[in-house]
Amino acid sequence: MCLQLHPQPNPSDETSKAAKPPAEINMAAYFTA
Repeated sequence: MCLQLHPQPNPSDETSKAAKPPAEINMAAYFTA
């Protein structure tokens, strides 16, 4: 959720991506990009 609210690369974001399913990782990459 934080990834969507804060697209900026935070240390917690990477941890969240690892904990979230592939779909979330793709969304995270989309917001990061």
